[in-house]
Amino acid sequence: MLAEESQMPSRVAVSTLHDTRTAAHELADRLEAARGPDLSTAMLLVASFHHRAALPEAFDLLRGTYRPQAAVAVTTVGVVGGGRLHEGMPALAILLLDEPGLEAAAIAITPDLGPPAAWSATRRGEVFGGGLETGFEDGPSTRRSSRVRTVLWADPFSSDPPGLAAAGAGRLVHGGVLSGSSQAGGNTLISATLDEPARVAAEGAVGLALRGARATAVAQSGARPIGRSHVVTAADGSRLIGLGGRPVLDVLRETLESTGEAPPLDAEAPMGGLAIGIAVDEHRPDGRDPICRLRPMTGIAPPPRGSPPGTPPGLRLAEPIRPGRTVRFHLRDSRWASEALQSSLDEQAIDLATAPAALVAISAAREIADPLEGDAEGVHPAEFGGAMGIGLRTAGEFVDLGGHSELDTLSTSTLVFEGPPSLA
Repeated sequence: MLAEESQMPSRVAVSTLHDTRTAAHELADRLEAARGPDLSTAMLLVASFHHRAALPEAFDLLRGTYRPQAAVAVTTVGVVGGGRLHEGMPALAILLLDEPGLEAAAIAITPDLGPPAAWSATRRGEVFGGGLETGFEDGPSTRRSSRVRTVLWADPFSSDPPGLAAAGAGRLVHGGVLSGSSQAGGNTLISATLDEPARVAAEGAVGLALRGARATAVAQSGARPIGRSHVVTAADGSRLIGLGGRPVLDVLRETLESTGEAPPLDAEAPMGGLAIGIAVDEHRPDGRDPICRLRPMTGIAPPPRGSPPGTPPGLRLAEPIRPGRTVRFHLRDSRWASEALQSSLDEQAIDLATAPAALVAISAAREIADPLEGDAEGVHPAEFGGAMGIGLRTAGEFVDLGGHSELDTLSTSTLVFEGPPSLA
C-alpha cells in the first residue's frame, strides 16, 4: 500500500510490501511517476524491523536515484505514514525534501565523541550544525530562518538522549529515541553525505542538519495534568516516596478521587494511564502552572528491606528524581491530546491536510487510536502528521519545553514543512 505522493517540492511515500528491495523499487517508481527523477536536498528513510537486514541496500538504491545532499535511515517498531501507524507489519516510508534555498548535511554521532555534557560550544556547533554553520547559537526557533535546525534519531543503548537534548538547545528541534530493539546492537542507523560512502551503524545517533528550512515544530503531550503541583520531599534514586511531607500514594489517591479517575493502585499491576510530570520551569514569573516533561510511572515500589515498620511504599519512576523538584500527576487521554494538538496547530495557522510534508515522532501511539479504524473517541489524524506525514514510533521525543530542548515521553512531536513562499 502506498500513500498519495505530494506534487510539491517535498514528497513522501509509504510501502507495506514485505520484500525490502521490491518495496524500495516501488517507492522510487511512484515518486518518479509523480515528478520525475529530480535530485533532492535531503532524504529520510524509516523502516520497520522487517526490513532491517536489507535496509542498507534499499538506502543505496533510493539514495542513488535522488542523490540528496544528505540522507539518513533508521529502524523502528512502528512506521508512521499516510496518516496512520504501521506497527507489527512491514513498512518502509520515505521523505524527500527539495525546497529552494534548502541546504542539508548528514549527522552521525558516535560513542567515541564522549558525553554531550562535556562538549564545548564549538563542538556542539560542529555536531549539530553538520558543518553548515560555525559557532553555536542559542534561542528559540522561528519559522522563516536561515540558521541551522537539527533533526536527530538516537539509539537508547549507546547514546545519551537527555544529554543530547540539553546539548542541542536552540538547534535541536525534532527527533527522538529509536524504539523496537530490546538490547544493544538491535537498531540500524545509516547516514550519508553526497559522494561519500554510507555509514551503517548500530550505535550512536544520526540526523539531518537543515539550513533554510521553512518549518514549524509542534509538540503535544498525550496526557492531561490532574490535580495540582507538589514538591518532592522524599526520594531515593528512581523511587518517589513523599510529596509535600506526605506519602506519595496518599497524595496520588486523593488526586484521583478529586478528579473522578480511579485506576487501580496495585503493587502487582501496571500504573494504567498514569504518568508523572517533572517541571522544567519551576519558578515561572507569571505564576502559571509549570511546564513539565513527562515520564511513565512503572509501578508501586515496596519499602526497602530493613525499613522500619510502617514505612510507606513509593512509586517507581523511569528516571531518578531528587527532593525539591516540582511534579504533577498526569493521565493519558487521547481525546484531550487530540483537541489540544489541533488547537496548537490552529493557533499557528497550520493545516496538515495541505502541508507539503511533516515529520512525526510519537511515543503516545498506544493511547491514540488509528483514525482509519473508525475510532470512537473521534481522534484526529493530526496525531499521525496528516496524509503527507512520515515518522516513527519512538521511546521519547526531542521537544522544546519552555524554551529548553528536552527529552519528553508519552507525547507527539511534529515538524511541519511549509514549502517555498509561493506554496505557503
